Amino acid sequence: MKPATVNPPHLITFSTTTCRAKGGGHLRRYISKIFVSLVAVVAVMAAMSNAQAQIPVNVQVDAVELETSAIDTVPIVITGADGIVAMHVEITYDPAVLQWDSLENGNLLSSNSLVEVNPDIAGTVIVGIATLDPVSGTGPLLLPRFSVLGVDGATAAVGLQNVAAWDENGFDVLIQTQDQNLAIAGGSGLPILLIALIVGAVVIIGIAAWLMKGRRTPPAVSPGSTPATVGPAPGAAGSQVSVNQPVTLLDSQQNPVGQLQPGQFYTVMEENAGWYAATDAAGNSGWVSATMVNW
Repeated sequence: MKPATVNPPHLITFSTTTCRAKGGGHLRRYISKIFVSLVAVVAVMAAMSNAQAQIPVNVQVDAVELETSAIDTVPIVITGADGIVAMHVEITYDPAVLQWDSLENGNLLSSNSLVEVNPDIAGTVIVGIATLDPVSGTGPLLLPRFSVLGVDGATAAVGLQNVAAWDENGFDVLIQTQDQNLAIAGGSGLPILLIALIVGAVVIIGIAAWLMKGRRTPPAVSPGSTPATVGPAPGAAGSQVSVNQPVTLLDSQQNPVGQLQPGQFYTVMEENAGWYAATDAAGNSGWVSATMVNW
């Protein structure tokens, strides 16, 4: 069949051109829809990935109870860590209640970790962490130790500020922190009080013993005692003693038996536990405390 017998040539040409134009528009619209759909899928996937990346890692002060007058550990715990290789942490505390002592690494830090500490500012400890073994999981990150100055019933505020972290790719890790207001219990305060009481009792007993030294019962006089004749040491048997004022001689029952007078020398017949046996001018023998004579 010839085209001329069906439609005029100009109609065939118009019809073909119209079909081509219409067919091209449909294709462009179809491709445009596919492109928009792909962009939407990529955007959704990026949003999901970004949402996952933005899940924060929690760093908090552990809620422990402190003991007054003790050195206590206040763990800094991290939750949900994933591939962290560097951190900056600032620990804050009340210097009127706590005194900085030292810092130890937590279980999540390996031996390939470098931890730098700067406690020079009262109330703030700055910690820098770099590790070859990325920190992942949940557990103690740092173990700071404080001397507890607060009394029983007081509280100690320990907090975190300016905490930052970076992963293996150098990206920032979203961090959220949690502070604590820690309670202080009696703890070791009671033993310290007991030690003070014991020391005080020992001192009192020692003073009492010293005061009673001169009042001990003198030993019995040995009737056969004779003075040494050559070079006795001061206070030893055979040495000479004198008194500055009249001093009573006592027997073994602390009864007066004679008296030493100033201005005379008396020969020591025997020495026993700080007591001297001597004879007065009247021939009466007895004991006199070493604290009462001169030699």
